[in-house]
Amino acid sequence: MPIPKPRKVRSRSVVAPASTVASAMNGGGAWLLVAAAAWIVRLVYLGQIQDAPQSHLLMGDAEAYDRWAREIAAGDLFGSGVFYQSPLYPYFLAAIYALTGGSVLAAKVAQTLLGAAACYFLGRATELWFDRRTGLIAAWMLALQPTAIFFDGLIQKTSLETFLTTLFLFALARTLRTPGHGRSIRPFIALGVALGLLSISRENSLVWAGVVVAALAWPHSATPLPVRLRQVVWFAVAMAVTMAPVAVRNRVVGGEWHLTTAQFGPNFYIGNHPAADGLYEPLRPGRGQAKYEREDAVALAEQAEGRKLGPREVSQYWFRRASRWIAEHPGDWLRLLLRKLRLTWYVVEAGDTEDQYAFADLSPLLNGLTLVWNFGVLAPLAAAGAALSWRRARELWPLGVLVLAYALSVAAFYVFSRYRFPLIPLLIPFAAAFARSLYPSVRERRYNELRISALGAVCAGLAVWWPIADVTSAKFAAASYFNFGVSFAEQGDGAAAERAYRRAVELRPNYAAAWNNLGETLHRLGRDPEALEAYARALTIDERLPQAHNNRGVIELEQGRFADAERWFRKALEIDPHFSDATMNLGNLAAHQGRHADAERLYRQALVDNPGNGAIWINLGSVLQSQDRAEEAVEALREAVRLAPDRPEAYHNLGNALAITHRDDEAEQAFRRVLQLTPESVPTLLSLAQLELRRGRNAVAREALLKARTLAPPGSPTAAQIDQLMLRTGG
Repeated sequence: MPIPKPRKVRSRSVVAPASTVASAMNGGGAWLLVAAAAWIVRLVYLGQIQDAPQSHLLMGDAEAYDRWAREIAAGDLFGSGVFYQSPLYPYFLAAIYALTGGSVLAAKVAQTLLGAAACYFLGRATELWFDRRTGLIAAWMLALQPTAIFFDGLIQKTSLETFLTTLFLFALARTLRTPGHGRSIRPFIALGVALGLLSISRENSLVWAGVVVAALAWPHSATPLPVRLRQVVWFAVAMAVTMAPVAVRNRVVGGEWHLTTAQFGPNFYIGNHPAADGLYEPLRPGRGQAKYEREDAVALAEQAEGRKLGPREVSQYWFRRASRWIAEHPGDWLRLLLRKLRLTWYVVEAGDTEDQYAFADLSPLLNGLTLVWNFGVLAPLAAAGAALSWRRARELWPLGVLVLAYALSVAAFYVFSRYRFPLIPLLIPFAAAFARSLYPSVRERRYNELRISALGAVCAGLAVWWPIADVTSAKFAAASYFNFGVSFAEQGDGAAAERAYRRAVELRPNYAAAWNNLGETLHRLGRDPEALEAYARALTIDERLPQAHNNRGVIELEQGRFADAERWFRKALEIDPHFSDATMNLGNLAAHQGRHADAERLYRQALVDNPGNGAIWINLGSVLQSQDRAEEAVEALREAVRLAPDRPEAYHNLGNALAITHRDDEAEQAFRRVLQLTPESVPTLLSLAQLELRRGRNAVAREALLKARTLAPPGSPTAAQIDQLMLRTGG
């Protein structure tokens, strides 16, 4: 009897059957959906913070990267000296600036695309280690991970590193988990390129090279030993070739061979010295911004050695200091290392210049995700997944060793959220494996598996959540608001700076540095009684804060109480003998009292401690001019202009000194530069008018005086001087 043919039935529903949707989702559509969702989430976050003033600030490393990228985009492709910061991200940023006319927002949008791509690569890597559903869960986990979202919205290299980390994990999974790669060298070259690029950006990821070599050489499947060794060689060659341009550039431009950067020694010392606590503290208190790091490392090393040092010598100096302390105090160092390991695995994100918790104040999305999907949730889930996967240890050990190796590389230095962030994409595959297996384990009553995973989660939860004294989210948020205040103050926005500092002390009432800076801002706003109260509060918290003593002295000096001012300045120097601001202010005091020789001596002493301080050079130029030493004043003020190209007073004083030495064209250029920076500078308009009158260019002088007349208060001595000069122009 013939078998009847099945009857074709056309569906009447406009909704695809669940099986059809599932089939489509198991194809490329699922990965497209998760990548699109990740991108949309990041764009929503950018939209929520876009109107906040602090989201437009470029501080710390962001400021340095932005400036560096703009120099590259303008044609300075190789720069000068040995790289001190990792170079890959600035070149990536420069490419975006070149294409978009220097748009910071465009750079952030590009980073959100990198974040979306990272979700795809992590998901595909997890799929190769586990299965398709686990991979999709991992991709969704990274798509909604708040720390990843936060970093994708900053001008910071972490976003690029997230992409490169997940690309590396995908390349590694392809080489180890995909059959048939024994004959092809391309996957191993791709793996070397991925890790090489990542190492140019995040130097401590170099530790993964050893893990990769061990994983490739490890006896697995039926791959013969000669083939495995060939794979290792191709990986190593590809990685070396990828990193070689940076090393060669350092040799050609900087004169020394350095694989990536020259900051190993200073960074190692910051994390390993008697006062270290596992978190970042600058080499000089109060100078924790990227623009000071190299300058301070070099200056302090050269001061200690008594000679000029090259980049390698500076790094070696700081490494020797740290190594000597470790050798002499092994017990103290072991306790410090254990603390850093705890910080590496702690629930709180140790903020940098810009902090996740401060930005969560601006974004309901980031705030909500930070509450429910933070590191303290991820780590226990990952531990549960690792416990469940224990039977597959022979297959999965490279993932586990990558986690341990990277955690140790972080703890060897000091802990930042962005330093430890690569642990998140490494842990997510294990967390996804647990999430994937939870429902089947409950449904099939595999209680032994549930007990094992619960034990892993509880142990990890205790380790991650156990409190560490004085390491709280409020502390790091306060530090971020402090940095906001510094940037607002530098921009001249005193009101915004005051709000930021007040938020900092609200979050952390014992924040002495924030009270000090609040006082400085209030002083600039002309509210000296409130400023003195803020300084007093700072000194109540930390009586050895030299900045607060110095700033008290500044108010006393301005109010003519010279003896009290000198007492405060000397107290600051008693605490920190190399505090150049206090030495400079003693010079200012001497200049006020007409003791020009003493002022010059003090300014030169301050320059020994801080030769890169443009304000000291400005003051030195002024006091040299007061001693009728105009030629020397010109040289000092040229240095001031070089170091502080945005300081109008440097150009104004230089113009006056050049005018005295009859270099009139140069003097005019200096005055014009002041007026570009501050068009309403009446003193500069007067100086320019006097110069032009001497040159017989009365019409030009009249133009400057007419503008000055509109700015000077009627009836003031300045207005009277303008009128006298106008008579000389014939107007």
